[in-house]
Amino acid sequence: MALARSVGALLRPSDWVALMGELGAGKTVFVKGMAEVLHLEGVPRSPTFAIVQVHRPKKGGIPLRHVDLYRLAPTEIPALEWEELHEDTGVTVVEWAEKCQYLWPTQCLPIRISHQGNDARLVEFYVAGSRSEEIVRRLKGTK
Repeated sequence: MALARSVGALLRPSDWVALMGELGAGKTVFVKGMAEVLHLEGVPRSPTFAIVQVHRPKKGGIPLRHVDLYRLAPTEIPALEWEELHEDTGVTVVEWAEKCQYLWPTQCLPIRISHQGNDARLVEFYVAGSRSEEIVRRLKGTK
């Protein structure tokens, strides 16, 4: 959660986060941690059945579009409103993003979460554009 809050504190409107990892790895928990510092109304839950949930900000916060592609077949994914998911009015976080890598914007922050046994997780950050490079560099500086 602390790492997710650190990431959330660095996010700004138009940022796009691609979360990857197996079932139960902690993708939704990571979204909740990021959301804590975005000052949203309510707590994000897994949008598995709604596919896309928009979380409105409190005063001074940033909107969050939370997408979960788990239940979609690869052929169904392009039918989503991708233009809206790339708007600069808020942050977009996509769970199961590995299913749609060809639709990622050129500027995004790919994060893979993996089970490491018991309650341990490995969180790997990748660079996809200058914005994610900036975020990763700032995270390294904050540890």
